[in-house]
Amino acid sequence: MTNKLQTPRLYYIPTLFACSGEWLAGRKCMAWFKYYSPVDYNFDAIEKSYFFFSKVSKLNDLFDCSADLLLCTNQFSFLNEKGRNKLKKAISNYGICCFSETYDNKALWAYYANSYKGFVVEYDDQKFKCREIKWRCGLPVFCEDGEKINDSSLLMLMLRKGKVNYISRSDLPKKKEDVAFMTCASDGCDKEPKSIDIDEAMKDGKNLDKWVESLFFSKERESWQAEREYRLFAGDNAVNYLSENQKCDNGYKIYFPKTKNDIVKSFILGYNFDLCNIEHLKRFSSLYPNAKFYVIAPKEIYTLERIEINFSDLENYAKSRSIKEYIKLMKQK
Repeated sequence: MTNKLQTPRLYYIPTLFACSGEWLAGRKCMAWFKYYSPVDYNFDAIEKSYFFFSKVSKLNDLFDCSADLLLCTNQFSFLNEKGRNKLKKAISNYGICCFSETYDNKALWAYYANSYKGFVVEYDDQKFKCREIKWRCGLPVFCEDGEKINDSSLLMLMLRKGKVNYISRSDLPKKKEDVAFMTCASDGCDKEPKSIDIDEAMKDGKNLDKWVESLFFSKERESWQAEREYRLFAGDNAVNYLSENQKCDNGYKIYFPKTKNDIVKSFILGYNFDLCNIEHLKRFSSLYPNAKFYVIAPKEIYTLERIEINFSDLENYAKSRSIKEYIKLMKQK
């Protein structure tokens, strides 16, 4: 990739972090959507108000966040054995929780929501008081939050949130000078940020964590871009802060912030959602009284629509009929 911007050396654009104009424009997403299959552990997560963070070794993409697969490529051959071991150790216990910026992705409904039998939860992004990874001139920028914290906000401030940056194999760095990121002070990212290269990052554990985090927000464009993914990322500090009963072999349970009643904006039921699960929906409605209920349904060929429903009506209707029949009845009114 050719750098056509007339910028000082500080803003050198590495090919690894080439990002779209949408990112550079700083467009802000106010809602994140998470797709759930209708299984007990997903109902449990909503009813007990936590997100499940999968360990990176359990993700469904072999190349996603994998230290071994990154390090076996020629692009990362500049790392010596000490650097490789340090990187593997930094990655070993990290966790990822995935969302999308859209609720009507047909592939996500088919795969993650079990062929429309599951549901989607709409979360308010502004309630996630996490540090955010942003992008400036193609480089990931880590803004250090200077906000005073207390015990209830500490864990959320240990997390990192941001949109996944989709790249191609040709975008991977060819030499170590292509690997860098920027940091800025807590008073905002408008001021001149500091550029940090890989050699400097290897000398400082905190900087190494930031460089690794930036890798965790990059995925292959050709295979995954349609998911339009946002992520919450839990590094060593967050994982070590958790109690033992929040940890399991596959990942971690991280509970919603204190404002949990407002963090959920809506529930979107799949068109094939089984109303035998109505008791779970009752508990959802009680726990999140401000949340709206919708059903995702076919509108025209290859098109989905989100239809708002009255939960009380649905509850009465569920005693003997399916959600498909309920939607048909609504459209006839």
